Amino acid sequence: MANILVANQNVQQNIRLCNYLTNDKLKVIGLTDEISTLEKYYEIRPDIFILNTNLNYIEIIDKLSSDKFEKRICNTILVPNNSDTPLCTNTAKVYHLFDKPPKMQEISDVVLEMSQFTLEEQIDMLFFTTKISASNGANYIKSALLKCLYQPELLKDLNSIFASVAKDYHTNSEVIRSSFRTALIPVNLYKEKNPPFAIFRLFEKDERITPKKFLEAATTYLRMTKNKKISF
Repeated sequence: MANILVANQNVQQNIRLCNYLTNDKLKVIGLTDEISTLEKYYEIRPDIFILNTNLNYIEIIDKLSSDKFEKRICNTILVPNNSDTPLCTNTAKVYHLFDKPPKMQEISDVVLEMSQFTLEEQIDMLFFTTKISASNGANYIKSALLKCLYQPELLKDLNSIFASVAKDYHTNSEVIRSSFRTALIPVNLYKEKNPPFAIFRLFEKDERITPKKFLEAATTYLRMTKNKKISF
């Protein structure tokens, strides 16, 4: 499910668009002011951010672009409030820019395109290509990856990552560590066959893939591929 944050100062427009977009594959949250929009953005880290120019969109995008991770994510649909084409200095975060106020179906079409490349779906694709099968260990790895993507400093201390994931799942660090290693067994076996996928080029030829090495390589790879339609 893709998380969508809609920011529009016009309450009625915001409600209509949120209702129009909401379905069993899209979770939509609407806000109408700059402060709460930024707070909610950092809380949920949306896959798609629909920003209307009747808010202070330049300042919002500039603030998000000052975040080391967010500035690399092209996840914003910029919707003009009038017929003037909106401009902003940090265009890297803007996936689509309408040149005039669009119909809701036009916004929905862009959302549909973007929703195929959510971060969790990219992690699922990464697991598929590296032979990580569905398990508790896979869930723990996904949680750890998401944490490291948003807080890169966690990669300096593997124990803190395990402790954080353990807290989320109401268990202890040793359970997380053991399940993590078990989930990586097929990855190491597959690596010996010299698979063609780019993720494996981030590992040394003869090195064993440990939890720390996998997290370092996977977070680097996911940052490079975020919102880009490239092969794993």
